[in-house]
Amino acid sequence: MSCSAFAQAPPNDLCENAIEVSCETPPFSFQGSTIGATDDSDVAPECEGITTESGVWYVLRDPGQWADVVYISTCDGTDFDTKISVYKGVDCSSLECVTADDDNFVCGIYTMVVFDTPLTEDYDFYILIHGSNGAEGNFTMLGECGPTAAVDDNILQNFKYYPVPTQEIINLSATDNIESVTIYNLSGQKVISYSLGVSNISVDVSTLKAGMYIMKVIVGEQTGIYKIIKV
Repeated sequence: MSCSAFAQAPPNDLCENAIEVSCETPPFSFQGSTIGATDDSDVAPECEGITTESGVWYVLRDPGQWADVVYISTCDGTDFDTKISVYKGVDCSSLECVTADDDNFVCGIYTMVVFDTPLTEDYDFYILIHGSNGAEGNFTMLGECGPTAAVDDNILQNFKYYPVPTQEIINLSATDNIESVTIYNLSGQKVISYSLGVSNISVDVSTLKAGMYIMKVIVGEQTGIYKIIKV
Protein backbone atom coordinates (compact mmCIF):
# COMPACT_ATOMS: atom_id res chain seq x y z
CA MET A 1 0.00 0.00 0.00
CA SER A 2 1.42 3.42 -0.95
CA CYS A 3 2.16 6.11 1.61
CA SER A 4 -0.30 8.38 -0.20
CA ALA A 5 -3.11 6.09 0.95
CA PHE A 6 -2.61 7.54 4.44
CA ALA A 7 -1.96 11.15 3.35
CA GLN A 8 -4.39 13.85 4.38
CA ALA A 9 -6.42 15.15 1.46
CA PRO A 10 -5.39 18.61 0.17
CA PRO A 11 -7.69 21.51 1.21
CA ASN A 12 -8.89 21.95 -2.40
CA ASP A 13 -9.39 18.23 -3.00
CA LEU A 14 -13.12 18.70 -3.64
CA CYS A 15 -14.54 20.93 -6.37
CA GLU A 16 -16.71 22.83 -3.87
CA ASN A 17 -13.52 23.75 -1.97
CA ALA A 18 -11.76 25.08 -5.08
CA ILE A 19 -9.20 27.82 -4.40
CA GLU A 20 -10.16 31.08 -6.09
CA VAL A 21 -7.75 32.65 -8.59
CA SER A 22 -8.21 35.97 -10.34
CA CYS A 23 -7.27 37.69 -13.57
CA GLU A 24 -7.57 41.08 -11.86
CA THR A 25 -3.90 41.04 -10.82
CA PRO A 26 -2.08 38.61 -13.15
CA PRO A 27 0.09 36.64 -13.31
CA PHE A 28 -0.92 34.18 -10.60
CA SER A 29 1.11 31.28 -9.28
CA PHE A 30 0.12 28.56 -6.82
CA GLN A 31 2.12 25.71 -5.35
CA GLY A 32 0.04 22.65 -4.58
CA SER A 33 -0.04 18.90 -4.21
CA THR A 34 -2.30 16.08 -5.39
CA ILE A 35 -0.94 13.63 -2.78
CA GLY A 36 -3.91 12.21 -0.92
CA ALA A 37 -6.44 13.66 -3.39
CA THR A 38 -9.59 11.65 -4.07
CA ASP A 39 -11.16 10.58 -7.35
CA ASP A 40 -13.02 13.37 -9.23
CA SER A 41 -14.64 11.39 -12.02
CA ASP A 42 -18.11 11.67 -10.45
CA VAL A 43 -17.95 15.48 -10.70
CA ALA A 44 -15.69 16.14 -13.68
CA PRO A 45 -16.55 14.40 -16.95
CA GLU A 46 -13.95 13.21 -19.44
CA CYS A 47 -12.65 16.28 -21.28
CA GLU A 48 -11.28 16.19 -24.84
CA GLY A 49 -10.50 12.50 -24.48
CA ILE A 50 -8.62 12.96 -21.20
CA THR A 51 -9.89 10.71 -18.40
CA THR A 52 -10.43 12.37 -15.04
CA GLU A 53 -8.21 11.18 -12.17
CA SER A 54 -7.58 12.26 -8.59
CA GLY A 55 -6.66 15.93 -8.37
CA VAL A 56 -7.20 19.36 -6.85
CA TRP A 57 -9.34 22.31 -7.88
CA TYR A 58 -9.09 26.03 -8.61
CA VAL A 59 -11.86 28.35 -9.77
CA LEU A 60 -11.53 31.44 -11.97
CA ARG A 61 -14.43 33.84 -11.38
CA ASP A 62 -15.67 35.75 -14.44
CA PRO A 63 -12.22 36.36 -15.98
CA GLY A 64 -13.87 38.08 -18.95
CA GLN A 65 -13.90 41.29 -16.90
CA TRP A 66 -10.12 41.41 -17.07
CA ALA A 67 -8.99 39.22 -19.95
CA ASP A 68 -10.04 37.55 -23.19
CA VAL A 69 -7.68 34.59 -22.99
CA VAL A 70 -6.10 32.61 -20.13
CA TYR A 71 -2.95 30.46 -20.11
CA ILE A 72 -2.43 27.80 -17.39
CA SER A 73 0.75 25.74 -17.08
CA THR A 74 2.46 23.20 -14.82
CA CYS A 75 5.61 23.18 -16.97
CA ASP A 76 7.91 24.51 -14.22
CA GLY A 77 8.29 23.46 -10.58
CA THR A 78 6.37 20.18 -10.96
CA ASP A 79 7.63 16.72 -10.00
CA PHE A 80 5.05 14.36 -11.53
CA ASP A 81 3.20 13.62 -14.77
CA THR A 82 0.30 16.10 -14.75
CA LYS A 83 -2.93 16.68 -16.58
CA ILE A 84 -5.04 19.86 -16.66
CA SER A 85 -8.77 19.86 -17.35
CA VAL A 86 -10.76 23.11 -17.54
CA TYR A 87 -14.53 23.21 -17.16
CA LYS A 88 -17.20 25.88 -17.11
CA GLY A 89 -20.28 25.88 -14.91
CA VAL A 90 -22.42 27.84 -12.49
CA ASP A 91 -21.30 25.42 -9.78
CA CYS A 92 -19.65 22.02 -9.37
CA SER A 93 -22.84 20.14 -10.25
CA SER A 94 -22.98 21.38 -13.85
CA LEU A 95 -19.46 21.24 -15.26
CA GLU A 96 -18.91 21.25 -19.02
CA CYS A 97 -15.57 20.61 -20.72
CA VAL A 98 -13.72 23.65 -22.07
CA THR A 99 -10.26 22.22 -22.79
CA ALA A 100 -7.71 19.76 -21.44
CA ASP A 101 -4.11 18.66 -21.90
CA ASP A 102 -1.99 15.66 -20.93
CA ASP A 103 1.59 15.27 -22.18
CA ASN A 104 2.41 18.52 -23.96
CA PHE A 105 4.62 18.66 -27.06
CA VAL A 106 6.46 21.64 -25.57
CA CYS A 107 7.02 20.62 -21.94
CA GLY A 108 6.82 16.84 -22.11
CA ILE A 109 4.96 15.11 -19.27
CA TYR A 110 3.85 18.44 -17.86
CA THR A 111 0.90 20.38 -19.19
CA MET A 112 -0.42 23.70 -20.44
CA VAL A 113 -3.77 24.94 -21.72
CA VAL A 114 -4.98 28.14 -23.36
CA PHE A 115 -8.66 29.05 -23.45
CA ASP A 116 -10.86 32.00 -24.35
CA THR A 117 -12.83 33.80 -21.63
CA PRO A 118 -15.84 35.63 -23.04
CA LEU A 119 -17.31 38.39 -20.89
CA THR A 120 -20.02 36.62 -18.93
CA GLU A 121 -21.48 36.34 -15.46
CA ASP A 122 -23.33 33.13 -16.28
CA TYR A 123 -20.57 30.71 -15.31
CA ASP A 124 -17.10 30.33 -13.80
CA PHE A 125 -14.09 28.32 -14.98
CA TYR A 126 -13.06 25.34 -12.86
CA ILE A 127 -9.47 24.10 -13.22
CA LEU A 128 -8.57 20.54 -12.23
CA ILE A 129 -4.89 19.66 -11.78
CA HIS A 130 -4.61 15.86 -11.76
CA GLY A 131 -2.14 13.08 -12.49
CA SER A 132 -1.65 10.80 -15.45
CA ASN A 133 -1.97 7.03 -14.92
CA GLY A 134 -2.30 7.44 -11.17
CA ALA A 135 0.69 9.76 -10.78
CA GLU A 136 0.63 12.24 -7.89
CA GLY A 137 2.99 14.78 -6.43
CA ASN A 138 3.77 18.46 -6.05
CA PHE A 139 3.24 21.12 -8.70
CA THR A 140 3.39 24.81 -9.50
CA MET A 141 0.47 26.22 -11.43
CA LEU A 142 1.28 29.38 -13.36
CA GLY A 143 -1.51 31.47 -14.85
CA GLU A 144 -1.45 34.42 -17.23
CA CYS A 145 -4.43 36.44 -18.44
CA GLY A 146 -4.39 38.24 -21.79
CA PRO A 147 -5.76 41.80 -21.92
CA THR A 148 -9.19 42.70 -23.22
CA ALA A 149 -7.89 44.47 -26.28
CA ALA A 150 -8.01 44.23 -30.05
CA VAL A 151 -5.23 41.67 -30.11
CA ASP A 152 -5.23 39.41 -33.18
CA ASP A 153 -7.90 41.66 -34.71
CA ASN A 154 -5.09 43.80 -36.15
CA ILE A 155 -3.83 41.10 -38.49
CA LEU A 156 -1.31 41.72 -41.26
CA GLN A 157 -1.83 40.31 -44.73
CA ASN A 158 0.81 37.84 -45.98
CA PHE A 159 2.46 37.60 -42.57
CA LYS A 160 3.16 34.42 -40.60
CA TYR A 161 4.71 33.65 -37.21
CA TYR A 162 5.41 30.28 -35.57
CA PRO A 163 5.61 28.23 -33.41
CA VAL A 164 3.14 29.23 -30.71
CA PRO A 165 3.67 28.21 -27.96
CA THR A 166 7.44 28.46 -28.14
CA GLN A 167 10.40 27.77 -25.89
CA GLU A 168 13.21 29.64 -27.64
CA ILE A 169 12.53 31.06 -31.10
CA ILE A 170 9.64 32.70 -32.96
CA ASN A 171 10.02 32.73 -36.74
CA LEU A 172 8.45 35.62 -38.63
CA SER A 173 8.00 35.97 -42.37
CA ALA A 174 6.22 38.46 -44.64
CA THR A 175 5.96 39.32 -48.31
CA ASP A 176 7.15 42.87 -47.59
CA ASN A 177 9.93 43.91 -45.24
CA ILE A 178 9.33 43.60 -41.50
CA GLU A 179 10.38 47.01 -40.23
CA SER A 180 10.22 46.28 -36.49
CA VAL A 181 9.18 43.72 -33.88
CA THR A 182 8.39 44.68 -30.29
CA ILE A 183 7.31 42.32 -27.53
CA TYR A 184 5.59 43.50 -24.35
CA ASN A 185 4.67 41.69 -21.14
CA LEU A 186 1.11 41.96 -19.86
CA SER A 187 2.07 44.93 -17.68
CA GLY A 188 2.88 46.87 -20.85
CA GLN A 189 6.66 46.78 -20.37
CA LYS A 190 8.80 46.43 -23.49
CA VAL A 191 10.91 43.27 -23.13
CA ILE A 192 12.26 42.72 -26.67
CA SER A 193 12.67 45.17 -29.55
CA TYR A 194 14.17 44.79 -33.03
CA SER A 195 14.50 47.29 -35.89
CA LEU A 196 14.84 45.19 -39.01
CA GLY A 197 14.02 45.85 -42.66
CA VAL A 198 14.02 42.20 -43.74
CA SER A 199 11.23 39.83 -44.78
CA ASN A 200 12.28 36.90 -42.57
CA ILE A 201 13.57 36.91 -39.00
CA SER A 202 13.95 34.53 -36.06
CA VAL A 203 13.34 36.25 -32.72
CA ASP A 204 15.06 34.76 -29.66
CA VAL A 205 12.66 34.68 -26.69
CA SER A 206 14.59 32.12 -24.63
CA THR A 207 15.39 34.64 -21.88
CA LEU A 208 11.73 35.50 -21.22
CA LYS A 209 9.87 33.98 -18.31
CA ALA A 210 7.09 31.53 -19.14
CA GLY A 211 3.79 33.26 -19.81
CA MET A 212 1.81 35.29 -22.29
CA TYR A 213 3.13 38.30 -24.20
CA ILE A 214 1.93 40.81 -26.78
CA MET A 215 3.91 41.19 -30.03
CA LYS A 216 3.65 44.29 -32.22
CA VAL A 217 4.90 43.87 -35.79
CA ILE A 218 5.26 46.64 -38.37
CA VAL A 219 5.36 45.55 -42.01
CA GLY A 220 5.68 48.44 -44.43
CA GLU A 221 3.23 51.00 -43.06
CA GLN A 222 0.89 48.45 -41.47
CA THR A 223 0.85 47.30 -37.83
CA GLY A 224 -0.20 43.89 -36.50
CA ILE A 225 -0.77 42.93 -32.86
CA TYR A 226 -0.52 39.28 -31.78
CA LYS A 227 -0.53 37.11 -28.66
CA ILE A 228 2.45 34.83 -28.08
CA ILE A 229 3.07 32.23 -25.39
CA LYS A 230 6.49 31.40 -23.94
CA VAL A 231 6.85 28.10 -22.12
